[in-house]
Amino acid sequence: MSALQLLRVEMIKLRRRTAFVVMVALFVIGTAIVFGVRAILARSAAGQAMPFALPGSAAEIHGVLQPLIMFFSFVTVVNLTAAEFPWRTARQNVIDGLSREQFFTAKLLLVPLTTFLFFVVGYGIALLIAATGGVDGALVSVPVVKAMLGGIVTAIGFSSLALLAAFATRHTAGAIAIVLGYLMFGEPVLGAILGRGGEALGRLAAYLPANVFASISSLGQYMPGGGLFFPSVHEPIATPMLLAMASAYVAVFCGSAYLLVRRQDL
Repeated sequence: MSALQLLRVEMIKLRRRTAFVVMVALFVIGTAIVFGVRAILARSAAGQAMPFALPGSAAEIHGVLQPLIMFFSFVTVVNLTAAEFPWRTARQNVIDGLSREQFFTAKLLLVPLTTFLFFVVGYGIALLIAATGGVDGALVSVPVVKAMLGGIVTAIGFSSLALLAAFATRHTAGAIAIVLGYLMFGEPVLGAILGRGGEALGRLAAYLPANVFASISSLGQYMPGGGLFFPSVHEPIATPMLLAMASAYVAVFCGSAYLLVRRQDL
């Protein structure tokens, strides 16, 4: 079965999954409310608040949307992967004609699919609302465009980690807890330990997965002083190096997930 056929099978499943529909609906409604209220407040307080228009508000839009896209993407990947085991078992998928490799490939395709979905929907809604406030020249400046595209890599990076956690635990809540636990406690603690080992080891903290993924979508990476919403505490790393490292981490996470599928008893 080709990748296109596997994707079609997953699309059929997506339309029938209540969790997926709810996640998309929450994202759409939440994005519309956040930026709709922002636009209304800017117009009602003309001259007293920062205008909500393009391209001036594009950086603000990116700062708000990027963590949301990352969060919704990886949670959706977990929901659609870990929940497959109790909902319709991996064993039944194999019985229906899917090999382990095909089953894994089908879930792997969810990573770019969900990322692209939330990216297009989120920025589409936000930029459309901002455009109603006026457009002065280009819709989005070049540095912001680069940060937005970097956001795709960021979401794919965290989603690949979520894919590994989903296959490792086969449990939705457990996989989400692992990812959030690593982001909030695991990597910060590891970074602090490295920091106590001296300046040389302290610099290695910038090369940890979450820091690498976050740096790629940071405005500060492409615009001096642009890291307004999530300023980096590490020295900037060249963008090509960040992309190479992010690609390596994604390969490691996805490769590890594949090995789990190969070794697990379905």
